[in-house]
Amino acid sequence: MKRLTMTMQRIQWTCPICKRRYAIPATAPTPSRCPQCRQAEEDITSGGDSPPVLAQAEEDSDEKFETAALSALAAIQLEVAEEAARGPTVAAPVLRRGEGVSNTLPTLALIFTVLAGLAVVGACAGLLYGLHAAFALPATQARAIVIFEAIGAFGGGLIAALIFFTFREFIHILLAIEENTRTQ
Repeated sequence: MKRLTMTMQRIQWTCPICKRRYAIPATAPTPSRCPQCRQAEEDITSGGDSPPVLAQAEEDSDEKFETAALSALAAIQLEVAEEAARGPTVAAPVLRRGEGVSNTLPTLALIFTVLAGLAVVGACAGLLYGLHAAFALPATQARAIVIFEAIGAFGGGLIAALIFFTFREFIHILLAIEENTRTQ
């Protein structure tokens, strides 16, 4: 059984102090400063021996810069710079039918097909019942009622079958749209 892995959506964030770029989770709150700037501020307030040197923003994308392993946020800084150079990407998972995708819609289409077939069989049974009443029963008011009930059953069965087939075709259209809009 294959397991579907999804990547976490990230957004690009630039530190307002040192102008470094970071990839942060899209659901995370926006930080006020990066880990290096936060560490530098903590060193200053704690009375460290020497004032920290803040890194300058890189103007040239070819230059590499060192990142301290202060947090996971700092660890993905280089990856963000490379992604920015490549351009925006969409991290939508590609799902194929039969590869972990739920078969709910095809199952519903099959159920509507079976119900439409049963409605057609019921309509034909109503028609046969009406024909039997018309030719086998004596001419009474009850026979007329049975004939009208059979005609109603026939018409109702055909309408129900048409509705079920319509739902089935709508589901097939949804499946075709889903199939044609997948990214390759």
